[in-house]
Amino acid sequence: RTQRQFVRNPKHFGESLDYSGGDAGDQSEPQMIFRQLNQDHVTWEGKLPENSLPTPDCTGLYEAGFVPVPCKAGDLLAFVGELDHLS
Repeated sequence: RTQRQFVRNPKHFGESLDYSGGDAGDQSEPQMIFRQLNQDHVTWEGKLPENSLPTPDCTGLYEAGFVPVPCKAGDLLAFVGELDHLS
């Protein structure tokens, strides 16, 4: 599930997305912000899951649902849709 979306900040842009009159917003606000979509807590958010190291055991990664995908330098790996990854 998607946790966050990177979106335009309505406080910065106001009603206009190109600063062309009307309510141009507060340009001291950041142009882009993260919108929290999912309130479910992911225990490993922003870090490796517990017991992820040492390799090759990596029990924490397997328990969190991560699966190794062997690839060589130059291989194309396409992540289609929503996917947590450790690339």
